[in-house]
Amino acid sequence: MATSNSLDASGQFMWDRVAYAYVDRELKPNIEQFDFSTNHVSQNTAGLLSMFLTNEEYCLTSLNLTQCRLTESASCTLFQSLAKSKIKELTLDKNLMTAKCCEELSKALTSNLNIEYLSMEGCDILADSMVTLVKAFPTAKNLKVVRFDNNSMFDRGAIALAEAIKETNITSLSVADNQIWKDGILALLQAITDRGIIEELDVSYNILELQALSQCIERISTLTALNISGCKVDETLIELFFQSIQRSKLQTIIINGLNTNKLPIAWPHVQDTVWNSINFKDLIEAIRNTETLTDVRIGFLESYQLGTLIDTLEHQPSNGQFSKKLTLSMYDFGRTGNCWVATIPYFELQAPCDVFKWASKLGLNVAVRDMPRFIKASKFDGAPVTKVDFSGCNIDNDSLKTLLDGLHQAGIEELDLSGNPFDDNAVEAIISFLGDSPLFSLKIEKSNLSDFGLSKLFSFLRSQDGQCNPINISLSFNGDTNDELATHSCFNELAEVVAQESKLETITMTGPITSIDAGKVIVSLKNNERITSLKLLGTIPDKYKGPSVPPVDYRVMDGYIQMAKNLHIVLTNPGSHCRLHNFEFPLFAQNFLYNDQVLEFWSEVESKLDENARL
Repeated sequence: MATSNSLDASGQFMWDRVAYAYVDRELKPNIEQFDFSTNHVSQNTAGLLSMFLTNEEYCLTSLNLTQCRLTESASCTLFQSLAKSKIKELTLDKNLMTAKCCEELSKALTSNLNIEYLSMEGCDILADSMVTLVKAFPTAKNLKVVRFDNNSMFDRGAIALAEAIKETNITSLSVADNQIWKDGILALLQAITDRGIIEELDVSYNILELQALSQCIERISTLTALNISGCKVDETLIELFFQSIQRSKLQTIIINGLNTNKLPIAWPHVQDTVWNSINFKDLIEAIRNTETLTDVRIGFLESYQLGTLIDTLEHQPSNGQFSKKLTLSMYDFGRTGNCWVATIPYFELQAPCDVFKWASKLGLNVAVRDMPRFIKASKFDGAPVTKVDFSGCNIDNDSLKTLLDGLHQAGIEELDLSGNPFDDNAVEAIISFLGDSPLFSLKIEKSNLSDFGLSKLFSFLRSQDGQCNPINISLSFNGDTNDELATHSCFNELAEVVAQESKLETITMTGPITSIDAGKVIVSLKNNERITSLKLLGTIPDKYKGPSVPPVDYRVMDGYIQMAKNLHIVLTNPGSHCRLHNFEFPLFAQNFLYNDQVLEFWSEVESKLDENARL
């Protein structure tokens, strides 16, 4: 999208001649900023750009060539023209930069004194190439921002960069993920400390000497932003580093995981486990006692840790209210990989989506205690978050009661409690929650609920005379999977709920469901105008899991034939109000559907289901 002085062609993936034609047609003399990311810059296009760069009539000062598949020849052509250009900002991310490319760029930097911003992230720059490139930095006095992330400078390149920094005016440096080890990082930190003008520093995903870094952040009063995510560190020095933060002028710190294992020689993505009791205490103290620190970005906090941090900062015993506004970003909130942002005081959680999801194990009461507070404080696009997912969190009976008691009047509309070990003793807590909740979607699958527990739940819904809110339910129960003539009382209660013309629209049941169970619900659909989907995902009995179908008990066969006939009657009878358009019963479809007595009318069933779907 172009404005009067900028031209944005990023993301169009133009190739060769098309890209050349676009540059020739669209790049006008008044354009100051040109973003050509992801488009192919061939030798011809590079020559055309070079002509524009050296033309005194052109005003181009910012050029972004991220992921433009630059060849060595094309890169050199561009860099040779930089010396006579007006370029101040140059972005070359995700292009292969060979030794010759770096040599030509180094020459350009010695001649073009306008360059203020240089970004070469992910360019596969090797140590020797880095040594050649940074030799020009001392002459580039206007160079303030340098981005070298995701290259391979190693110690040799880092030491050369350290020597160059001593004579530069660089205020923002990023060398993340460059396989820098002890000698390189020490040289770099010492040079930065001696120069004393750095404002932003990113050394993440390298070996990091915390003692040297501690001295650096204490001595440099200009350093306001620091990123050390994923660094390999000495575990015994972590406490010292957090204490040194209190004596710094840092405003922003990013620690998305620290790696205490020096071997193997690799920098994988680190799951944040650094916040043990000692480190967490030091984090709180750093936040409380560092007047400038207002932006903290970390990976993961346990629920009780986040609750403790909020309590500590919201209610300081010394002077009451927390005196500054803190933004706490959690990149791995609840082990979901999503970033949630908390603001303190007046606690609020900014969500990246409309679902509050927690994927870490909870289990104990202390872990779920603060969850209701988090949910109530969550906002997405300015609106409260009303969808909650606690599936697979190891929540037991007591924990579930604590959780749901806190969620009363919280306005929760969708709730997923699947994959937790609570059992029938938790049903009372669920019923109590349903009684005063606007919940319209409830999902409890793969728990330890039995037929008895679901019977109790459906009995409650029946007692509400259709006034309870659930519209979509997905429930499962445990039982004997091999008794094909069994009847389960929960389906008696569910059939009564359906017959009441409740608010239910979709029903999904999983468990040892028999034709008798299914038939009860199907018959009750006759006067129900709301339910559109009925999924009976019955557990397959063991005898049907073999390569061949065993002989079927005639009573079982008669049960499925009668169930199918009832479905046919409910759907096609002129006096029926049934609006069902989605019916799933895998056990029936796999083993009983192709019975002659069923096939003679099944096409009418499918036709009516399709007709209802179009209504």
